[in-house]
Amino acid sequence: MMNDIDEYQEWTKTTIGYETKKEASLLYSGLIKTIGEMSGLAEKFYSGEGSYSSWTHDAKEKLGTIQWYLNRYADSMEWKMSDILEENIKMMEKKK
Repeated sequence: MMNDIDEYQEWTKTTIGYETKKEASLLYSGLIKTIGEMSGLAEKFYSGEGSYSSWTHDAKEKLGTIQWYLNRYADSMEWKMSDILEENIKMMEKKK
């Protein structure tokens, strides 16, 4: 099991099945599409369609895909996810 975000980010490089020249725009589009799919799942679940177990399975799958897109996008911009998370922690701490 992988517990380190930078290790995961590095691993995502092994999953690329496309040309990387336009990677950032492809990843951005895929991320937005997957977030939309997640929104659709939530809408169905909260309107009473489907079971909780089905919702959690599908939602976790989509969240994993979103995580992959975030890591690939950060990597395509030559940003380390650990740096992004550290900055996010600092920002959120200020909001307390």
